[in-house]
Amino acid sequence: SACRFVSRTAAASSSPSSSELNGFGVQLGAFGNADAAKRQWQQLSSRFPAQLNTLTPRVVPADTAAGRLYRLQAHVGEESRARAICGELARQSQSCIVVLPRRADANR
Repeated sequence: SACRFVSRTAAASSSPSSSELNGFGVQLGAFGNADAAKRQWQQLSSRFPAQLNTLTPRVVPADTAAGRLYRLQAHVGEESRARAICGELARQSQSCIVVLPRRADANR
């Protein structure tokens, strides 16, 4: 199945749903370029289909002191589900962090 990646520009032009603003997510890594993040999603979704196949990945650019990074994230929804996914991945030595919901006014 095809993966859909949402860039920050595309996300800004189409308003995220309230569930995406209010829901939890998971972050599976941060990379020096967006292509590396996309390749990692392909690898991880093949390695962990039970945990990741129902999720839609997105690459989120972030400016840091070390330069621009591209975070590989996926919206999950419920906090308990995000924590369960990260727990299952961690047991298989895959790094994963729970991403807190974004605030609707975060870009003001």
